[in-house]
Amino acid sequence: MTSKTLKILNKGKCDTDIEDVRLNITPELATLMLELNTDNPRTLNKTNLNTLKEELLKDRWIPTCQGIGFDTNGLLINGQHELTACVETGVPLLNQLVSFNLPVEARNKIDLGKKRDLSDITGINRNIITTVRVPFRTISTKVMALEDIKPYLDGELGRLATKFHDRHGSYSGFTNGGIRAALALTVIQGKIIEEKAMKYFNHLVTLRTKTVANNNGLGRSVVHIEKDFGAIDEAMSKLPKLMRNLINKIKSGIVPCEIAGEMKEVTATKARNENIMIAALQAFDPANSKKNNFTTTSVSVIKDILGLE
Repeated sequence: MTSKTLKILNKGKCDTDIEDVRLNITPELATLMLELNTDNPRTLNKTNLNTLKEELLKDRWIPTCQGIGFDTNGLLINGQHELTACVETGVPLLNQLVSFNLPVEARNKIDLGKKRDLSDITGINRNIITTVRVPFRTISTKVMALEDIKPYLDGELGRLATKFHDRHGSYSGFTNGGIRAALALTVIQGKIIEEKAMKYFNHLVTLRTKTVANNNGLGRSVVHIEKDFGAIDEAMSKLPKLMRNLINKIKSGIVPCEIAGEMKEVTATKARNENIMIAALQAFDPANSKKNNFTTTSVSVIKDILGLE
């Protein structure tokens, strides 16, 4: 441990130039560093913390150009999540960048930029990633790490999501991420062939709607983008019966949702895409061609399709 590190841990004030060093931070050292986290208005974000803990436990964490930071007063101004993850997992941060003697004002400049998301990292369109993520959000609210989701982005789910995206890039209405995910999963299940799924998707594109202001200036109405009503009727007739049922519900602002083991119709839901996917997964299944109503779906069914335990 350097003399400068000792000064920081002893809360000694340093007036020398900024110094960047690489340290192997053990849980014990991380605990000492966290004792200097006494002037930080930022609270711990549990999602960020859990993500870092998983990275450490799965041996995925690697050092980068981002590090732990202390100001000229010897107080911790950056890195509380990494240090806390180190303490709670018992896994050291090896070769971690640590900056000393940062200006006190530096805390106001940290994390101001937009955080990189999976689209920035992979170069894959955000909407395609959203489609691939929908099934996993149905199973768990936990944010997936890149290493976990990348095999699916590179696999059949990602390929089909990309194919739907290339056909139609707008994700509103009946071509939302939930319906796209359901179509892809139905193909992966072997319930329908890819050609059939694309035909269904083309029909859904034909049925797209938009909201416009009424001519009298009072309120707004939902109208079809396609002006050929014969094409609209034909597209609707080509879809499975249960899918037509779901479309009518969505047009009415209703989404089938499983609540306490029973299917309910709700007008608002935080997990809209996920609930639409569960309903659409049933609607596209030929085995349900004569059904009129939606039933509860076991999470294990979705896990089986994704090949998860």
